[in-house]
Amino acid sequence: EVARRIGMAEERYRGVGDAMIAYAAKLQAAQAESAAALSDAEAAEGSQSTANYWVRYYEDKIADPATPPANLPHLRSQLSTWETKQSAAQGGVSSAIARVATAVTNRDSAAEVAIADVRLVENSGDLNDGFWDDVSQWVAEHKDVLDIIGNILSGLAAIAVFVALLVP
Repeated sequence: EVARRIGMAEERYRGVGDAMIAYAAKLQAAQAESAAALSDAEAAEGSQSTANYWVRYYEDKIADPATPPANLPHLRSQLSTWETKQSAAQGGVSSAIARVATAVTNRDSAAEVAIADVRLVENSGDLNDGFWDDVSQWVAEHKDVLDIIGNILSGLAAIAVFVALLVP
């Protein structure tokens, strides 16, 4: 009986282990993707910050009444170039955010699958303790305290019998 129960326990733990191994691979992939996306987002954010600076600079130069009219075509060309870079950098940030969201979704889906697999294995076999198994275990764990309480109650019962004999 013990060997049978140990075999069932081994099967249960193997099933949980397999579920965790499958989840770990997907979690690692999601973490790697989110780390790469974070790196890309930081780079895109730096590019966007630079582009924002130059867009403001060229807008200010174009709007400045002191700017010679002969310089305006070059300034507008530069503004257009930096606006394109600004837009591309914003697209890079948005793309990285979407990649992180996808990685989180993949991680959460893998976690749900792992949870379902663990619950399936958890409910298999005949290893789950019932109410009376829990009561029996509690009694076994607190045997010393229960013995002391029993001895005290025995002593009180003896005193009660003696008093009952003396009192008519």
